Amino acid sequence: MAEQLAQLALAVLLGLNAVWCVLLHQRLRRLQRDGANLKKFAAEIDTLVERAAETLRGLRSECAAMESRLRRHSENARRRGDELKRFCDLASELTRRMQELPATGDRRRKARTDSGPVTGSRAVPPTTSGGPGAGSGPGNRAAAEPAIGDEDRAELLRLLDHLR
Repeated sequence: MAEQLAQLALAVLLGLNAVWCVLLHQRLRRLQRDGANLKKFAAEIDTLVERAAETLRGLRSECAAMESRLRRHSENARRRGDELKRFCDLASELTRRMQELPATGDRRRKARTDSGPVTGSRAVPPTTSGGPGAGSGPGNRAAAEPAIGDEDRAELLRLLDHLR
């Protein structure tokens, strides 16, 4: 009986060992499957990381190109702003000169009438070596000398055309 008991104990132990081996085999198979899934997941992650790195490189190059374009546009805008400021300053100066012209012109006319001999109610400007018929009259002098305001007006018009 002791021998039968030993064989029974051995049979139970072998049965438990077989069950344990089956369970262990199932776990190992599941781990293998999970390992394969993990490898697939890792490969997918690697692919996604590579795509992200490629996209990031593309974005960096686009950002660099946009930055250089922005610098050029900013520099052009700054240059145009400086040029516009200069033109505005010139236009302001010309406007100031043009506003002063009538007063200056009145003073010059008054100076001409005061300095020349007076015949009747009109002032006659001093004559030059050409005599009265040589174009030294008041009407001829205006035609021979450009008016001071005409040059300034022409410059202002040139600046305004350039701004357009």
